[in-house]
Amino acid sequence: MFKKLGVVFLLLFVCGCVPNMMNESGSKSIANVTMEELKSKLIKGVTTKNDVEKMFGEPDSIRQDGYIDSWSYWYHGKNAFSLDYYKSNVNKTLGITWDKNGKVSSWTYGE
Repeated sequence: MFKKLGVVFLLLFVCGCVPNMMNESGSKSIANVTMEELKSKLIKGVTTKNDVEKMFGEPDSIRQDGYIDSWSYWYHGKNAFSLDYYKSNVNKTLGITWDKNGKVSSWTYGE
């Protein structure tokens, strides 16, 4: 009796936790990107909006201020292999500012 009850509780626990470990939102295209990769791909005055859209897809947000555009990509996910809740969260942001010719003016990246 107790073994069956234990198995039921174990199954309920696993079914309740697994969906939370797989929860992702935002741009999956930046989920595995590294700083070194960005440094080689986002070149000031060279890389165009079209280039970035091919690499990362459509931005999560676009901001226009006069002739200056800013694109933002963000990703939030969970590392299913970490038992520490706070270390299991994966957050990444990529912000790109464009010059008036549609080329990278500057960019920021955070983890």
